[in-house]
Amino acid sequence: MDSVWNMKSFLTAFFFLELLFIVKGNLHCFKKMHESGPPGKSVCRGVIYKSRDRPFRSPNGCCRNGGVGYTEDPLVKMGKRGLKYECTLCPGAQLPPTTASPVAITTPSTVGLEGWSEWSAWSACSVTCMVGSRGRERTCYSTCSGRSTEQEPCVDAPDCPVDGAWGPWNAWSTCSATCDGGVRYRGRRCNDPVPSNGGLNCPDNAEEVEECAVQPCPVDGGWTDWVEYPCSSTCGKGIIVRNRTCTNPTPLYNGATCQGSSSKSEKCRGLPKCPINGGWTLWNEWGPCNASCGSGVWERVRECLAPKPKNKGADCVGSATDEETCYHPNPCPTDGGWSEWDPWGSCLAPPCTGERGNKTRKRTCNNPLPAHGGAMCEGSNNETQGCINNERCAVDGGWCQWSDYSACRPSNTYSFKVQTRECKCPQPDNGGLPCSGIDYQTENCLTDDEIRARCIRKQANDLEEDYTSSGYLMDDDYDTYYPC
Repeated sequence: MDSVWNMKSFLTAFFFLELLFIVKGNLHCFKKMHESGPPGKSVCRGVIYKSRDRPFRSPNGCCRNGGVGYTEDPLVKMGKRGLKYECTLCPGAQLPPTTASPVAITTPSTVGLEGWSEWSAWSACSVTCMVGSRGRERTCYSTCSGRSTEQEPCVDAPDCPVDGAWGPWNAWSTCSATCDGGVRYRGRRCNDPVPSNGGLNCPDNAEEVEECAVQPCPVDGGWTDWVEYPCSSTCGKGIIVRNRTCTNPTPLYNGATCQGSSSKSEKCRGLPKCPINGGWTLWNEWGPCNASCGSGVWERVRECLAPKPKNKGADCVGSATDEETCYHPNPCPTDGGWSEWDPWGSCLAPPCTGERGNKTRKRTCNNPLPAHGGAMCEGSNNETQGCINNERCAVDGGWCQWSDYSACRPSNTYSFKVQTRECKCPQPDNGGLPCSGIDYQTENCLTDDEIRARCIRKQANDLEEDYTSSGYLMDDDYDTYYPC
């Protein structure tokens, strides 16, 4: 006998099971069921996500948000193109049969036929979007076992738009004040359900603010400072009376009243007494010498108790301790210490050859000398270092870089500029050769071509201020002559 699930009851049970079973691996949720699955297998396609490629965590989350089936990793591909996967159907697979009449298979004659007929074609899907169901049937000719009808989930259209709805308000936050007015907040999320497939967002605001603790704060009463009256006596014993009021502040809004008495009397304090200056006791005996060898110190003490200063009397003058040098019968051991290193000795290598040799230096264990069983100095009293003997070798001189040209200088016939160099890179030393060559050079300020061009131009124009009858050309400053 066919059984039909009550969908509401099943989803309630499925949601309870979700609390007991959260998928540990990745859960793949599908929005369509394929029609051509192998016997005993369900085939789905079209993976959907919760939001932004975020997978669902449980089968119920998949089935309540447009899924028709689901599977865990690893995916089992079905078909040649690998776009269909083996899946477990959502509770929609158990929906009641559709109201559409299944198409029955008709045959010319059923005489002599046994068992079931072929299944009829599937009926139309019961819904136009999301998960519905469809059915088919078959005819029992004779002696049949099994069901005559069969149902499966179906999806004939893309997912239906789902408008967002607000989830429940969160609890109110703690009020920002306990009295005199504060604010508190609460929020909610647009997730019951989340808008999907083009559905509308939730209306209104996600956050709500309201005033709280608007009642005035209680003001506890506070005492004023004590008002003190003069002491009844100027020395010795006396009584002083003090008063105060609970008006600093006055209690308000059920605030507590001041605790204690508004008046009190007590003995006068701080009345002058005769000052007693402190005095030293006798010195105690000398303590033991603190040295186990050589010299040390021993100490004796006294106290400012004869008498003890009272009534602002002066303290004792001087030190409460006294020290003297003491000597142990046995001198202390003195460990040896190194003196400073002597200067390095001469390099023992062939001079001016570049060959390496050694040089040494020494020190002495006399700073201080070991005494009375003290330890000798640690380490060696001499040190050796590699060296090359280049002292007093001949160094030939070398020219440094040419300087920049000087400003142009006039002469009797033309203008020139000068640059120099020095024989200091390196400077000749220890009989080395001096630099060869000149240490300065000059250059005309005008090239020969410029001089000839100017002479031709000036002669042609016969300008007396630039071209003299003696055949010389003056430069632009009229202080240098060039022969034409």
